[in-house]
Amino acid sequence: MQITLRNVDALQAQALSRLTLFVMGQTHRLFGEFQDWLIGQVNRHVDDEGFVNGVTLISGFSVIDDRYRRMVQQWTAMFEQARIQAASIPFGALVVKHNAYMGALIEAMNANDLNTVTQLWQQRRQRALQAAQQRVYGDGLQLSQRIWKLENGGIQQIRSTLATAMAERTNARDLANRLEAQLGADQDMPRWTEDRLYGMTPRQRAASKEGLLTGTENRTQGIAYNALRLARTELQNANHAVTTEIAKHAPWVTGRFVRLSPGHPKIDICDEWSSGGPYPKDQEILSLHPNCLCRYEEQVMSRGVFTSQVSDWLAGESDFLDDYKAWLGAQQVTEPLPTDMSVAESLNLWLSVGRGAQAAALNL
Repeated sequence: MQITLRNVDALQAQALSRLTLFVMGQTHRLFGEFQDWLIGQVNRHVDDEGFVNGVTLISGFSVIDDRYRRMVQQWTAMFEQARIQAASIPFGALVVKHNAYMGALIEAMNANDLNTVTQLWQQRRQRALQAAQQRVYGDGLQLSQRIWKLENGGIQQIRSTLATAMAERTNARDLANRLEAQLGADQDMPRWTEDRLYGMTPRQRAASKEGLLTGTENRTQGIAYNALRLARTELQNANHAVTTEIAKHAPWVTGRFVRLSPGHPKIDICDEWSSGGPYPKDQEILSLHPNCLCRYEEQVMSRGVFTSQVSDWLAGESDFLDDYKAWLGAQQVTEPLPTDMSVAESLNLWLSVGRGAQAAALNL
C-alpha cells in the first residue's frame, strides 16, 4: 500500500491497531497457557473423592508462584518492546510528511545529518516513553506500579482462591471454573483469527464479526483482562506522546482534530472532543480514558502557502523553519529524509503481513 500525505494519519492509526491486536493475541496466549498449566496442577492434587488435596497443593505453591511470575515477566518484556514500537510509528509518518512538503529535491540528507537525526529521534522517543510511564491516573498509580500490581496482586488473588478452595474442600471442577473466571483468559475475552487480524481493516473489523471468537462470561474481568487493558491504554499513550511531540514542531501543522476509533462502542467523552476542533497542535488530549483507541488527525497548510513560507525562510526573510530545523537536528532541513531510517521503519512493519518480523520486533 502506498503511503501518501492524504492517507498517512489513517495508516498510522491502522499500524498502531495492528500492533495492539498482535499484543492482545500474545496476551491471550501467555495467560491462556498459564491458565491451562495451573488447572493441570490442580488436577494433579485431587484425592480419591474428587476434592482438592490441600496438603499436597500447598507444597506446590512456590512452583505456582514461580511459573506465574515468569509468565508476567515474559509478558512485560513483550509489552515494553511494543511500547517502543508504538512510539516509533509516528516517525515513519513524519518521514512521509516531511518529504511530501519539502518537495522533489536533488539530494538526500547527508550521512552526518542522518546520524544526528536518528540519534535525536531515538532520544525523543525515550523521553516520550518515560513521560508516558510517569503518567498518573485516577487511582494514583503509574505504569510501573500497575505492572507490579499485575504481578504481585495477581499471584495473591490466585493464592487466595486456592486457599479458600482448600478451606471449603472444593471439588476440582468448581475450583477450575473459579480459576478460569479469575484469570479471564481464552473464553472470557475476544480473540481474533489470523485472517481477521491481517486480512481486515479496522473499519471492516468494526462492521463484521467474521473471525471473532468470543465467550459470554467475564468479558471485562480477570487478571488477563487487566493486562489487556493496560497494554491497549499504554500503547496508545506511547504513540500519542510522540505524535504530539512531532506536531508541536512540524511547520505544516496548524491544528489537530480528534477522530473516533471505527470500533467506538458508545457515546462518551470522546464524542464531545471529536465534535470540536481544530485544537491547538500542542494540546495533549488523548488518551481520554482507559481503552481509548481514538486518534489525532492534523489540520495542515495548503502546499502553496507552505512553499511560500519556505521561500521566505530560504531568503532570510522569516524564521518559519527555525524551530523545525533545531528540532530535526539537520543542517539541511529542506532535504528529503530516507524512507528506510531504522527509527522510522515501524510504520511499514505494522502495515505489512510480516508476522515473523513483527514477532521478532517484540523479541518473541
